[in-house]
Amino acid sequence: MLRAGLAGAASGSRSQLAIAALSLTAPTATRSRGPAGRIDALLRSRIARGIVVTAAAAELIGDKLPQAPSRLSPPALGTRLVLGGLAGALIAARGGTDQRASAITAAVAAAVSSVVGSRARAALTRRLGSDLPGAFAEDAVALSLAAISARAG
Repeated sequence: MLRAGLAGAASGSRSQLAIAALSLTAPTATRSRGPAGRIDALLRSRIARGIVVTAAAAELIGDKLPQAPSRLSPPALGTRLVLGGLAGALIAARGGTDQRASAITAAVAAAVSSVVGSRARAALTRRLGSDLPGAFAEDAVALSLAAISARAG
């Protein structure tokens, strides 16, 4: 559950990162044959891996642009919850644990992290006079959380 929560928190900051990290660490075998197991197997393909890693990189860049939408807008927040929940289910599928509980844990963590990250970044922007230091700090935290959550074991 901890790893699912970390993946959800990463998704709350950068929606694509947890899925990208999982695609880069896809195991040779998944214990689940359900939908999450099939999605995890798909992530092992070169094409899918390229797509999700490119999407994550584009999000890291696009997040710094002034026209980037708020992560708390309904479409953006919904995407973070769905991708966070999916990452949680994939982690559970790899470990043979309860996918539903992991998905819910990750989605809740994504919601909390979206709100907390948005507020923290706004506070840093007010304090420092620029959005970039907070954006890069948030990138570092999200990348770390995604990497830790995707580790095997």
